[in-house]
Amino acid sequence: MPMLTFWITLGLFLAVTVLELVFAFFEMDKPRSIVKPFCVSVPAIAALIISPNLLGGLIFLGAMLGVLGDICLIFKKNQKLFVVGTGFFLLGHITYIALMIVLFRESIHWYNYLILAMLHLTVWGLSLYAVHKLIKDWRLCIPGCFYLSTLFMEVVWGFFMAGMATEKMLVVAIGSTIFLSSDIYLVKCNFYKHSKREDFFIMLLYLIGQGLIIYGLLFSGGAIFA
Repeated sequence: MPMLTFWITLGLFLAVTVLELVFAFFEMDKPRSIVKPFCVSVPAIAALIISPNLLGGLIFLGAMLGVLGDICLIFKKNQKLFVVGTGFFLLGHITYIALMIVLFRESIHWYNYLILAMLHLTVWGLSLYAVHKLIKDWRLCIPGCFYLSTLFMEVVWGFFMAGMATEKMLVVAIGSTIFLSSDIYLVKCNFYKHSKREDFFIMLLYLIGQGLIIYGLLFSGGAIFA
């Protein structure tokens, strides 16, 4: 039953993703804004059905926070909603990191937490220096860089867990890397220079990243392909 649910929902996710990307490619904003929230909702609900426990619950929570972020970013010209949406995404990725820790806490030593926390602060500080030259607004720069540094740490945690606990976590690590590249490209387009069909490329990377993170966590937690 879990595998049947996996294949059905994966098919639905891919179908909705293709539809969203077609609308994005042809810059059809109205239908794209309608379809957008459903893209990540499908694997989020799938996670809860496949694994109706802490694993599925935390994946569902992290993914649905991303959906709320998607809804806020539909109104991308509204700076307040952009900040609120970023906050939802931040909470979602903190949830993903927390789930990694819960799943593989026996493989983590106390000093690993200290080292990774120091790395997080270092990356945050370095990104503040670099991004402030681009944005020049500390009110956006400080929380924005904390968000990007948290995404970077999700990548680090993913590869760390792949080395310390299970190679299955490579799927999550790769997904997090792709997600991070999506947001870096979004920052570049919003605050430096717009690109042709930027929404298409942002969504392509974003949805691939989210899909790999969600299904990768289910895979690593033993809920599918066990």
